[in-house]
Amino acid sequence: MRFRRFIILWGLILLAGCRATEAPLPAAPMLWQVQTTASLRWMGAAFNRCALDQEKFALIVNELPTGAIDNQNADFVFMWGQPDVVPGFAAIIGWDELVVVVHPANPIESLRLRDLIGIYTGSLRRWEQVLPQGVIFDAPLQKYTYPEGEDVSVLFEAEVMYQRKLDSYALLAPDAAAVLQAVSEEPGGIGYLPRRWVDGSVKAITLEGVEEQQLRRPIVALASQEPQGEKRDWLFCVQRQISANR
Repeated sequence: MRFRRFIILWGLILLAGCRATEAPLPAAPMLWQVQTTASLRWMGAAFNRCALDQEKFALIVNELPTGAIDNQNADFVFMWGQPDVVPGFAAIIGWDELVVVVHPANPIESLRLRDLIGIYTGSLRRWEQVLPQGVIFDAPLQKYTYPEGEDVSVLFEAEVMYQRKLDSYALLAPDAAAVLQAVSEEPGGIGYLPRRWVDGSVKAITLEGVEEQQLRRPIVALASQEPQGEKRDWLFCVQRQISANR
């Protein structure tokens, strides 16, 4: 009996010792600040997927208007198109192009550049004015655009409108997601989007009179200095992710 009591007592001493020893707390992850414009919101999935491969950091992603992007207060900045000022590091990690979209019920398949300009300046206000002869489509024409200065609107105004003044009847949408939803719900709607936003809810149409390369712009990663270590690995992972999902 004495031997059995000793064993039980020793077990209790061991358990008490385990409870008294506290395991070290895991180190808090480093926080990386990432800034991006609304047109690149679709990249969020790649950001998160690549962050899962790293244990030492966590991301804080801030979506900002194009004019509010600040290279000095972020570990990475992602933009669509060439920045006005290039910081210490800049790399092209992908491409996207601007496309014109309509509702799937719209019979139009292509649009001449001059007719698109007419729609957005207000000289053309009905679909029957641009559809092939004999094609009937009675839905009211409603066009959508973006706030001035956004990367999407800058490209559209420079390469499509040639800085012509937009019609005041164009409805202002805050971002590509809003244009996608509006056109998908409005049979007579028309808008423009980065191609990576286009899904089955809208129809991309051919724009005649514009070279494809003219509406193509790089997706650029910016940083104050060239990324090293984990940052470099993460950026390469993001590049691979968006290249695989073109």
